[in-house]
Amino acid sequence: MGMAFGSPGNNFREIIEPIDQTVQSLRLSEAYTRRRYQLQLSYDFSHFSNDFEAAIADNPLVTTNSVTAGSASGRSALAPNNLAHTVLLTGAVALPLRTRVTASASLSWRRQNQEFLPATINSAITNPLLVQLPHSLHGDVHTTLLNLAVNSHPLSALTLTGRVRYFALTDHTEALEIPAFVLNDRTLTIEDLLAVRYPYAKDNASASATWRLAGLGSVTGGYDFERWERNAPVRNTRHTNEHAGRVALNLMPLDWLELRGSVTASRRRIVGDYLAVTEDQLPTLRRFDQADRNRTRWEVQTGLLPVEGFSVAGLLGGSRSNYLNSEFGLQLERSSLLGGELEWTATKHISLGANYTHETFKSRQRSKYREPTQLNNPTYDWVSNNDDFINTFGASLSAELLPGRLEVGGMLELSKARLENHAFNPQTPTGGTATQNANAAASDWPDITQKWLPASAYAQYHVYRDWFATVRFTWDKFNKKDFRTDGLKPATGADIFLGNDYRDYNVQFLSFTISYRPQWLGVGRPAL
Repeated sequence: MGMAFGSPGNNFREIIEPIDQTVQSLRLSEAYTRRRYQLQLSYDFSHFSNDFEAAIADNPLVTTNSVTAGSASGRSALAPNNLAHTVLLTGAVALPLRTRVTASASLSWRRQNQEFLPATINSAITNPLLVQLPHSLHGDVHTTLLNLAVNSHPLSALTLTGRVRYFALTDHTEALEIPAFVLNDRTLTIEDLLAVRYPYAKDNASASATWRLAGLGSVTGGYDFERWERNAPVRNTRHTNEHAGRVALNLMPLDWLELRGSVTASRRRIVGDYLAVTEDQLPTLRRFDQADRNRTRWEVQTGLLPVEGFSVAGLLGGSRSNYLNSEFGLQLERSSLLGGELEWTATKHISLGANYTHETFKSRQRSKYREPTQLNNPTYDWVSNNDDFINTFGASLSAELLPGRLEVGGMLELSKARLENHAFNPQTPTGGTATQNANAAASDWPDITQKWLPASAYAQYHVYRDWFATVRFTWDKFNKKDFRTDGLKPATGADIFLGNDYRDYNVQFLSFTISYRPQWLGVGRPAL
């Protein structure tokens, strides 16, 4: 875990989190079943306790507590003790016209009231207001989940389905008044804050109809709806609605040919105003998970069996998302997928396979260089186009050299990824000082690449009856080129870098396994 010893711009450290946690669970249930209906009531209790309330670590760069330089040690709270009660009622009933209705209702109560830690471990920071901080949370959260599903076959060729889901999180915890706080054991801030709660609700509904085409396949049409209701200002918009329509076609015109295709089109819209969370937020900025959006997704799959023992599968798909009213923020997303797979059973005892996929992900973002004296300068706008390309190839082989006795095989996979970034200013930055204009000028990132090459080979010998011996060799190699982390050193000046840096590696494993799989127990053969 990370430990911060000061903010902003002070040092960090990566430490080992101490863990001594216990989870106790209890479940009681009762079911009542008849031929046409079923009913079940259950109760779940969960209690989590953590013997460590905090993690404390020494600051490697500061040895004496100081108001300005920071703390000689840092303290971070760990997960607090808590408990939860959940009651679930589920029922199902069979109706005429081959119709089945299933419904469930779940209520949960969650409690947490562990005592708060002191405001800071830095003894050099003192203030009477820090003594007035609340002592504990008195956390009281409720969740409600309702589900209703209907499945009907009014005609032999027609299937109708419908689903409705409602989830709500309500927080009855009282808002806490905080007169002052210390940021990362260094910065004392005196400000009247109110720690408010942020409940939300989410509704989902869907309906679909499937018509089976005699001897050819089926066609499906459906509609989906999603609504989010949130509390501002933690989120910019209180209410969004999304509507989606989908069509799918599954055809088997010939014994050796299968075709599948689907198209989904959706539109999400903000209901009401879009509010700025902070005073300096651009008024025309839209966060991508709340913004107005039109999205289209499509996919085509094919399956061929031209000759016995040989199969070919293909996949082609793509999506496009337009963020209509986002002058700043994410504006466009596009993706595509092209793939194929071959499987060949050369003989009764030898099979081979190969696959390939090509994926692309492209996005466009527009933002503004934030210079305090040039906040409304249109020439400080910049646009960034990010393009990801991923190519993956795989091959596999399995063969029974001695039928029923010795099997060998292996696999090889190669995956290469590349991120390209192209940034530019729609207008040449002007209007500020030479330094400001230079800082506002956009430039491309160097390409970021990754390559992953795993391979394995195995041999399994059927020793006697239910006894097997397997030897396996695995080779795994990973390389990357990333300007953000290449050449990263442990420390520079007063800073210690913290973060996940996946370094190049080359590793080999050799394993030998003896297994006993008694047939009378029905123990299946493991996947190799």
